[in-house]
Amino acid sequence: MSRPRVIAARLLGLAAALGVSTTHAAPPDPLEPPRRDPNTAPFMAPKHGGASPDGTRTYANEHGPRWGHRDRVRLTLSPLFASLRTPLAGRSDSALDPHRGAGAQFDVDVPIWRPIWLRMSGAYSGHRLPAASARNEDEAFEPTAAAGTLHIGHAAAALLYAMDRGRLQPMLEVGIGPMWARTPKGVLDGQPGQACLGGTVCEIGLSCDVEANVCRPATTFVVHGGVSLDVEVTRRTSVGLGLRYFALLSNPQVYPVYVTAALRFGLRF
Repeated sequence: MSRPRVIAARLLGLAAALGVSTTHAAPPDPLEPPRRDPNTAPFMAPKHGGASPDGTRTYANEHGPRWGHRDRVRLTLSPLFASLRTPLAGRSDSALDPHRGAGAQFDVDVPIWRPIWLRMSGAYSGHRLPAASARNEDEAFEPTAAAGTLHIGHAAAALLYAMDRGRLQPMLEVGIGPMWARTPKGVLDGQPGQACLGGTVCEIGLSCDVEANVCRPATTFVVHGGVSLDVEVTRRTSVGLGLRYFALLSNPQVYPVYVTAALRFGLRF
């Protein structure tokens, strides 16, 4: 055997003794999936059926925190506590004697240019009024106001400044709209169906028909300012509190003539 062949045979024997393969590696199987990077592989299942780590949980909103979504419309239904704080003919001459009642309010909010929203509202409250009487010139009591219910309806369009604080959303609003106030049947001047006081004056919710000198139901326009706070409970629901102060559009420096406090229950979309 020639010397080169002897050297080659010795090298092959040495490689076999060391366990080194002298054959070429087989090409990868195209049907076999590629190996994954361990850093991107999913976590192993927890032992004994335990809960998954918090880091693997996700919410429907994948582009921000759970409370970071943006609403396009909000609907709110609110039970109301209401107080009319203006004198009524034959009942009280002082606004310090308010006529309290209860009702409900419905709001629809849509964004105009964030954080400015448009709020459309409708509300109703009922106020129970007792009968009133006073002594006449003969020292006998005569009725000055009939018992019944004061009905107040209100609609408004308001600009809303909504401050986004995550789950909390404080809001400031200023609005204007019509109000309808209906008192029980009149028994004294200035009340429904009775003569106007001083020829032109009637209580709230009425206007004087000068030609007939009679107080008739009419629409009263009011302005209001309010503040509210909503707390987001779930992705679609919220609860909160609200407060509104009203003044007559014809005499805005005298306020409040009407006050409402609301417990708010909202839906968000």
